[in-house]
Amino acid sequence: MRLNVNLFNVVLTGVSFLFLFTAFQAASLASQNVLEAAAREGGGSAAVGIGYISLALLYASFAICNWFAPVVLMLLGYKYTMFAGALCYVLFVASFFEPHAWSLYLASLLNGFGAAILWTAQGAFITMCSDESNSNLHFSIFWALFQMWNLNGRFSMESFFPAVLTIVFDCELLSLLFSQPVSRDYMTTCCHTFGRSFVLLRSKIMLAMLVPSGFTGLCATFQSSLFATCIGHTKAFDPNAKAYIGLVGVFIGLGEVCGSLLMQLRRWIPSTGLLAIIGYPSALISAFLCFALLPADSPMRDSDQKTYFAPNGLACCWPLLFGNRGKPQWKRKSACIAGQ
Repeated sequence: MRLNVNLFNVVLTGVSFLFLFTAFQAASLASQNVLEAAAREGGGSAAVGIGYISLALLYASFAICNWFAPVVLMLLGYKYTMFAGALCYVLFVASFFEPHAWSLYLASLLNGFGAAILWTAQGAFITMCSDESNSNLHFSIFWALFQMWNLNGRFSMESFFPAVLTIVFDCELLSLLFSQPVSRDYMTTCCHTFGRSFVLLRSKIMLAMLVPSGFTGLCATFQSSLFATCIGHTKAFDPNAKAYIGLVGVFIGLGEVCGSLLMQLRRWIPSTGLLAIIGYPSALISAFLCFALLPADSPMRDSDQKTYFAPNGLACCWPLLFGNRGKPQWKRKSACIAGQ
């Protein structure tokens, strides 16, 4: 049977991202709680850094470097750009082994650059491997594989991270060595590539995508670190408050995998736009439930404030499963529109 090169590329890319983000998202979810614990062990010193500042630097760098990512992609190509971006993620995860403010913040800035080139290369690579007939299928496969990072459980920092770092290098090397080449239809200059980004920004499609992109970014910010920090700070969960942080990742993954599978219901729901619209009220209901179940000051400190409903660990995680069903649909629909 003849190998489907394009499908092979999509699956291998999804598996590589699965292992890479297993390490990164575990560090991101627990960053604020881990650094607070490290500061307490050091006598209350803030020299270990602050998780919120670290992630703010990361995503600010991510946003700025996205303007230059197409130039890097043009110079290095798809595979080498993804490999370089993955190395930046590894440096960020490694900074938690011995946390210091300067190394954590520097690694966050580098990770922002790596994220920009990695995701730009990933989107361009899968788009090049797809056409109008299978683009939804390919992006669904990628996101389903990618979001399975949440379902592997949560182990301790000491025993889990070193093994994951080794797997990350192995999988990214496999992606580098065995991904099949994809033909390029054109070559262009760096200046033209950089200038074309501003031309695309003024197009009607890109302007229309600003609002859903901002909304998904807001949801991602809440779920990547803020919600897990709130869970860890809620004293009503003691002594299991920190243990529920792992469940946060599991429920995020379940929600996004279910959302990826919903994209395949084209036989019964012919419009993918309708599926994306359904995800919007799901996200709003999820946000309201989180507001009602968690203390108002839990993002900043340990809290025992009263809430509208009695906090329960599993009940607080269910809104993530419910609200994350729409995010894969928005991301994949945006990627398909941009690719076309």
